[in-house]
Amino acid sequence: QNFHLSSATILPKKRNRGEKDGILPGMNVIAGSGLVGIITEVGPNYSKVRSIIDDANNVSAMVTSTGDNFNVSGNLKTMNDSLVITFSELRDDQNLVKVGDPVITSYVSDQYHQGILIGYIASIENGPNNLTKIGTITRICPPMKLKKIGNAKHLARH
Repeated sequence: QNFHLSSATILPKKRNRGEKDGILPGMNVIAGSGLVGIITEVGPNYSKVRSIIDDANNVSAMVTSTGDNFNVSGNLKTMNDSLVITFSELRDDQNLVKVGDPVITSYVSDQYHQGILIGYIASIENGPNNLTKIGTITRICPPMKLKKIGNAKHLARH
């Protein structure tokens, strides 16, 4: 896979790059090595990003140590309260997933490229159905840090 990276200055929910720079809706946005979100709207000189912490966002994820897939849900409350986001639907029958395991975007996602680091397992427990697990993830790229980074990258397949 070949990817094109483009830098842009972060403004509140907008970026100073747009159609004239080749930015398209659906492109992934990363900062450093961590997933920030996805481009949702583009104008000639701007683009809007929906962050992965947005309550309306879901990301198909995978634990790198086991290959197990699960769902990461945006959650502004847990991000603001504890600097974590939530996950669910993790099938870990053999109890191999541990706190600290890296979490990346999964190959089953139709919105996010595979292999982008989301963060690390912060907590894990049995879900209400006792068939899957739920927990939290410490993000690699907390939103407070984005204000200081100043630049992020758009990720697109070519």
